[in-house]
Amino acid sequence: MEERMTICNMSIEAGARAGMIAVDETTFAYLKGRRFSPQGAAWDEAGAHWRTLRSDEGATFDREMTIDAAGLAPNVTWGTSPGNGHTRGCHGSLHRRCA
Repeated sequence: MEERMTICNMSIEAGARAGMIAVDETTFAYLKGRRFSPQGAAWDEAGAHWRTLRSDEGATFDREMTIDAAGLAPNVTWGTSPGNGHTRGCHGSLHRRCA
């Protein structure tokens, strides 16, 4: 779930007006029983509504992208600007690419 939240946040930082990934069983497992999640019948009602939040069947998009992140080095960031971050290498040093 943390990765999904990161993707949504990154879409906003890249200029999107919204970032959303449709709910699935992973989402429900993450939320169930958390402090601010609905409980009991309210959980069932919320879950039924959340399942409706998805792309329309047959929806088309301006562009679809597939990103292979396997070759990317990890990054560490701080602050609120893309300039406030550095690539971390496989052995912890800055700016060192993974082999």
